[in-house]
Amino acid sequence: MLFRSDGRARAVDPDNRLLARFGRRRLDAEAVRDTMLAISGALDPALGGRAGNDDASPRRSIYLDVKRSRPSPFLRAFDFPDRVTGMARRSVTTTAPQVLLLMNAQATRGWAERFAARVLAEPVSLSASVAPGSEPIHTAMALALGRAPAEGEVAEGLAFLEAQRAAYAAAGREDAPAAALADYCQVLLGLNETLHVE
Repeated sequence: MLFRSDGRARAVDPDNRLLARFGRRRLDAEAVRDTMLAISGALDPALGGRAGNDDASPRRSIYLDVKRSRPSPFLRAFDFPDRVTGMARRSVTTTAPQVLLLMNAQATRGWAERFAARVLAEPVSLSASVAPGSEPIHTAMALALGRAPAEGEVAEGLAFLEAQRAAYAAAGREDAPAAALADYCQVLLGLNETLHVE
């Protein structure tokens, strides 16, 4: 169940000094990566052991082999400590490299493709009624965000899928529908709603 702050709490504590509501915060670097793995269905939940130092490893980030001379590009972009100097508190930045990484990194694309395959293999809906053809939108939103899409989000998602499919088909790709769905899944992985805790 989602708890939303009411108008009275905002009126009494507009700056949230009395902690009338939970402040929105971005996930730590490890949690961002683990969230991508979990949503895509690639997460290996095994306990213990080593996972290597590759961002695409299916193991949780806590098991990644961190080397100071070879930092993880994914974790580093999301303010992972450099392991060279002490740090009392982590920075929380919003930078262009984070967005570029979510759009262009091989690991992110691999998770998006795996997520798209999961959307087709595990249909689920949190809505009472689903219009024919919009099932992938409902499934992707349920798996990524834990909620049903609004009407406008369904229309935007369908328009995006059709535009991407048409572009891939015009380029001669035989896997145009799958590539379009992977693009949509990659968009969901990069949403603020995915990367933040409300």
